[in-house]
Amino acid sequence: MAKLNFNISNFYVNILPLILFVYIIVIDSINGYMQEFLNIYTPVGLLTRGLILGLIFNVIFKKSHSNIVVLFKILTYVYLLAIPLWIVNDAQISLYEELNYFFKFVYFFVVLLYFYHYRNSFVFEKIIKYIVYSAFIIALLNIICFIFGTGIKSYGEDYGFGTKAFYVDGNSLGLYMVLSNCVSTWYAFYKKRKWMLAAIIITCGTMLIGSRTAIVGSIIVWVSMILYILLKSKDIIHMSILNRITVCLIMGGVILYGIYSMTRYISNFDTYTLAKFSVESAVSPRENLIKEGNKLISDFNILETFIGKSRSGGINELGANFLSQGEKKSIEADFHDMILCFGWFFGGLMILVQILISVRIIKIFVKHPSSLTFSFCLFSILWIATSYMAGHGFNNTMLAPIIGAVYMLSIRICDNNYDRQINL
Repeated sequence: MAKLNFNISNFYVNILPLILFVYIIVIDSINGYMQEFLNIYTPVGLLTRGLILGLIFNVIFKKSHSNIVVLFKILTYVYLLAIPLWIVNDAQISLYEELNYFFKFVYFFVVLLYFYHYRNSFVFEKIIKYIVYSAFIIALLNIICFIFGTGIKSYGEDYGFGTKAFYVDGNSLGLYMVLSNCVSTWYAFYKKRKWMLAAIIITCGTMLIGSRTAIVGSIIVWVSMILYILLKSKDIIHMSILNRITVCLIMGGVILYGIYSMTRYISNFDTYTLAKFSVESAVSPRENLIKEGNKLISDFNILETFIGKSRSGGINELGANFLSQGEKKSIEADFHDMILCFGWFFGGLMILVQILISVRIIKIFVKHPSSLTFSFCLFSILWIATSYMAGHGFNNTMLAPIIGAVYMLSIRICDNNYDRQINL
C-alpha cells in the first residue's frame, strides 16, 4: 500500500495561494450565478473561506510580534467585548450580521498575516503571476458576458451599462480589478510580449464593469505607470530623454483620444450613466450619504463615541434615515463607515491598522525606488483613496489575498533588496 506523503509546508507555500487567487474565482462565480439567476442562496463561499481561515489561523501567530499583529489582536478583543455593550446600549443590532462582519474582519487580517508569515518561502514571481492569472480569468469572463449579454448587469437591466461577470458585489470586483491592474501593467512592461496582451485584456474587462472606480482607476494606473517608466525608470526602457518625452507625448495623445471616445460612448446611455460620470458626482460620489452619516455620528452618546452603533446598528439606522424604515444602507465611504459603526476609538483603530499597511508599502517605494515598488505604491494609494471615496476597501474578503500578497512582496523587497537582485 502506497504511503501517503503530504508536505504541509508545500501546501501553505505553493497550493494555498493558487486556491486563494484562482480556484476561489470558480466558487464565487458559481455562487453569484445561483443567487442572481436561480435565487438560490448557499453558504458555499462562507464555508470555503471558513475552511481557509481554519487552516491558517494558528500558523500565522508563531513568533510574530509586528505592530499589525498586536493591533489585530486588540481589535479582535474589543470587537468581542463590544457586542454585549451594543446590546445593552439598545443598538439595532443583528447578531447574525455582526458575526458575519466579524468573520470578514478576521479573515481579511488572517490572510494578510499568512502572506507575511511565509514571506521568505514564496517564489516571488509566482505570486505576481497568480495575481495576473486571477485578474485575467475574471476579465476574460466579464468580456464574454458583456459580448453575449449574459452575466450580472452592474446597475440592473434599466440603468447604464456595465457587466460584473457573475459577481454580486460589483464594487468589490471593480476595486479588486483596478488593484490587479497595478501589478499586471507593471508585469506587462517588464515581461512584454504575451503579458502586454494579458494586461490589455485585464484593463478592458475591468472597464466593462462600468463603475467610476473601474474606469477612472484603470486610466490612472496606465497613465501613472507609463509616465513613471518613461520618465524615471532605468530598468525597463532604455531611451534618451528626448525620446522618452516624445513617447510620452504620443502616449498622452492616445490616452486623451481614448478618454474622448469613451466619453462619447458613455453619452449614448441614459441620464443615470451621464450623472454618474459628471464632475460633481466623480468628486463626491457619496456626498449625501456622508452628510446623513455625519448627522448620526454627531448624535453619538458616550458609549457610541468609543465603540459606535455596531455594524448592523449603523447600517440599519442610516437606512431608516436615508431610505425608509427597515432598509439597510452603509455610507459606502470606509472612513465614515468605520466611525459610524465602531466609534472614534474602535473605528479609529480599524482605520489606523489599514493606514499602517498602506504607509509601509509607500515607505518601501521611497526607500527602494523601482518600477515594481512604484506599482505597489500606486496600488496602496488607490486602495486607500478608493476606500475613502467609494468604500468597500477595508476588511474586504475579496481583497484580502491581493493586499496580503502586495504587502508581503513589498516587505520582501525591503528585507532582501530583491528588486536589485533581479535588476528591477
